[in-house]
Amino acid sequence: MRLAIALHDPREQLTRRELEARFLDLCRRYGLRPPEVNGHLAVDGISVMPDFIWRDARLIVEADSRRVHGTVAAFEKDRRRDQLLTAAGWTVIRCTWRQVLDEPEALVATVRTLLSRNHPR
Repeated sequence: MRLAIALHDPREQLTRRELEARFLDLCRRYGLRPPEVNGHLAVDGISVMPDFIWRDARLIVEADSRRVHGTVAAFEKDRRRDQLLTAAGWTVIRCTWRQVLDEPEALVATVRTLLSRNHPR
């Protein structure tokens, strides 16, 4: 068990969608410390599974495509979930296909800033 834990690499966890895989690749390419992928959180008795979590920095990144998050119901659910997480002390940001593909440096800079600001020293 200890060996399995020692060898565990959260970057190797499975992503659920292509945009998540692209964001994870972006983290690797730009040297961001690896996030937990599709990990579980319990907030006020509600279970959520954010796309990417840096628990020590209390940072969550959600990779949103219009195909998955473009309906009125999904839009409302996402906002309510962000409010729940923010009230519990998490910073939640959402990124899009365009940001991942066309503006990777700006997105990485934002994540780096949030990680350094929220990372306990």
